[in-house]
Amino acid sequence: MNAKAEGVRKGVDQPMFDDEITVNASPITVDAAIDWYAFASQIMDMGNFALKIGRSFMAYIFLKAVKGMTQATTDFGAAYSTNGVSVDLFGTLRERVSAANGGMNVVAIGTAVALANCSLGGNYQVEIGAEMNRVGYLDQYLGVPLIALNNVLVPGTTNTTADLVLNDKIIYMVPVGGARPVKIVFEGNEVSVSFNPDETSDRRYGISVEMRVGVAAIVGPKFGSIILP
Repeated sequence: MNAKAEGVRKGVDQPMFDDEITVNASPITVDAAIDWYAFASQIMDMGNFALKIGRSFMAYIFLKAVKGMTQATTDFGAAYSTNGVSVDLFGTLRERVSAANGGMNVVAIGTAVALANCSLGGNYQVEIGAEMNRVGYLDQYLGVPLIALNNVLVPGTTNTTADLVLNDKIIYMVPVGGARPVKIVFEGNEVSVSFNPDETSDRRYGISVEMRVGVAAIVGPKFGSIILP
């Protein structure tokens, strides 16, 4: 919509973009080995073994999704980022994210530690203290649902620094509905035998699980970020 001056036939055209986003999937592989004797005697729980492989893929996808959202926040500018939590800062950011996405409702996501910073002071503490102690964070803050995400360890740091993927100092405010800020695609899967127990000196059975996964951040839908002190 444009305001027109007298004698001007039309204003400036406002372009609308409706383009497709292409996410290319690349092969991701998990290689593991099973002790043949434990497997043959049914001592080893195959269900638990498969669950660990599935969680490895889940942790990888989660890591890529969080990295994409973190990088995308720099493209939105200071208008969609605040430092700390207060009624004014949180409420204004909620309105901006909602208005930038066509009036959509928004939710705040982060770790339970990060969401614990969304709390009202003063006499309100008497009423919300029980919920804070039981859950660790409020169900909602200023009308915005708070959703805690389960964290995962960064691969390769399990036995050293045990770094977590999600930062306890960041809360994301994401619109509900419409386009998602992160796109994830899958293309088939493949399970193959790496080596047979009768061909190895330690009688081990090797399995390779491959899945084609693609993760990309879509900066079209605006979302906000709250940086905690």
